[in-house]
Amino acid sequence: MIDGYIEMISYDDYVAKYKEFFKYLQDENSLPLSYHCSAGKDRTGVATMLILSALDVDKATIMKDYLLSKEYIKGKYDSYLKYYPQIAPLVTVDEKYLNAAYDKIDEKYGSMTKFLTETLGVDIQKMKQLYLY
Repeated sequence: MIDGYIEMISYDDYVAKYKEFFKYLQDENSLPLSYHCSAGKDRTGVATMLILSALDVDKATIMKDYLLSKEYIKGKYDSYLKYYPQIAPLVTVDEKYLNAAYDKIDEKYGSMTKFLTETLGVDIQKMKQLYLY
């Protein structure tokens, strides 16, 4: 799972999808916008981390929000885990996963702000105007 989170913010195909996602987020004609994935914790977890980072939400608050997924998906995969306990990392969240993405962003892009603005094309001021003010 750690490798998967690193891939989500460093592999070109994933990065291109997040860049496209932010085009929609910054297009007033696309709003309101809903986003999701099957478990709602990995791709959406990273997407939410990026959105909240663009809005200057602190890392501790973002992590707390991410970890709430444990509560929201509690019990959802119990029947699978009964027969396939080895899939546990696939059906839960762990602080290590999101931290791996944060660390890779710093390593590869220099900072979250650079990743957002230079790689994903995020206009941080526009995001704040659209979602905070």
